[in-house]
This record gives sequence, structure tokens and C-alpha cells, in this order.
Amino acid sequence: MRRISWNAETRDIVFRSLVALAILFVIALLQTSFLPYVDLFGAIPDLLLIFVVGVSFFNGERVGLPFSMGAGLVGYFLGGGAALSILFYFLCGVLASRGFWGRNYLSWCMYMGAACLLKLLWSFLYCLLASALPRPFAALWQSILPELLGTLLLSAVLYYPVKFAARAIKKKSEQ
Repeated sequence: MRRISWNAETRDIVFRSLVALAILFVIALLQTSFLPYVDLFGAIPDLLLIFVVGVSFFNGERVGLPFSMGAGLVGYFLGGGAALSILFYFLCGVLASRGFWGRNYLSWCMYMGAACLLKLLWSFLYCLLASALPRPFAALWQSILPELLGTLLLSAVLYYPVKFAARAIKKKSEQ
């Protein structure tokens, strides 16, 4: 049987991927364990969405897109929900990694607003197509909109911590 040998570059890629997954796992645990006590507008903000947009926004698509795919996987495994959440986080990562409007606080707020609008459409379409709720407009008003407002408010507050974490992730990915 042939033995697989890994060169230094392959080991570094695997190590960086495992570190990114560990960071995502910690973020998802924070979201499911501690954020239910932070009840903004009657709903729990989406911390994974904030970090996906942040890492993609500050680091570009080379680091942001694999991070967003990992966030979708971790979010699906820990938080449940639709299996299409992987695609949703990837779309948010693609949107934020483009950097059309620059990389400042105002454009951060615009990208978070666009990601929240995408999540609003995604969740509402999921409610309509799944027919899980007899009144999808009530779900929109009582659950989806409060979650997005809480996410927007928390993202405005967490701009600098997310920027610092994104730079640390980029440094780890370049070493």
C-alpha cells in the first residue's frame, strides 16, 4: 500500500482550514449558547452572518469564500435549518468580497444591509415554498424582521472587533 506524503504547503493549507473551522465553531457556539440572552427586538442576531460578511469584506474572496462555505456548514450542523444555508452564506461572502464601495464603515453598513436583505428574501421564500407556516407574513413580521434588525444593530457595534478578527485570520492564512 502506498503511503501518502504531504509537503509543507499541503500541511499548512490543512492546518489553516482547521483553524478557520475551529473559529467558526466557536462563533456558532457563542451564537447558540450566549446570544439567546441578548434579545434584540425579540429575536437572536445572526453572529455567523456578521463574521462571514466581515471576513469576506476585509480579506477579499481568497480568504472569505472558503470561510463563508465553512460558516454555512457549521451553521447547518449546529443550528439546523435549511440545507441551503450553505449556499446563502456563500452568496453573502461573494457579495461582501467584491468591495465595490470601498472598505470603510459606511460600506460595511451597506454590505450588512444587503446581506440582511438577502436573508430576508431567502427566509421568506423558504417559508413560502416549504409551507411550514400557515401565515408566512406573520412569520416575516414576528420572526424574520426582528432577527435582521438585531443583526444590523449588532453588526454596527461589532465593526472594529470583526475587523481585528478578520485581520488575524488573514495573517494566519498568509503564514
